Amino acid sequence: DVTADTNRDDTNDNDTAETTMSLDADVGIEKTGTPSTNAGGSVSYTIKVTSAGTSDSTNVAVLETLPAELENVVYGTPSAGSVTGNTWTIGTMTAGGPAATGTAS
Repeated sequence: DVTADTNRDDTNDNDTAETTMSLDADVGIEKTGTPSTNAGGSVSYTIKVTSAGTSDSTNVAVLETLPAELENVVYGTPSAGSVTGNTWTIGTMTAGGPAATGTAS
């Protein structure tokens, strides 16, 4: 036997459920490079960004302010995202996924 609900009142078709969400983004930054140089010398930095949390990290961006004494700074092509000025926009990083790296010299 097949029966159908003849109640056509959509105003009483409600249900509520509670869901607990735990978001745990954990972005880390490590910068390595030339510790010092003489006037006229060159320096090079590598920046490594990781996402170690249990949730993806979104809208990730790195603002790299280098010393004002550095001239002719060149930002290399990063492994993820893009660089505009001194801001490296990565976007979304997968939780526990590969690190993103970028350079400045």
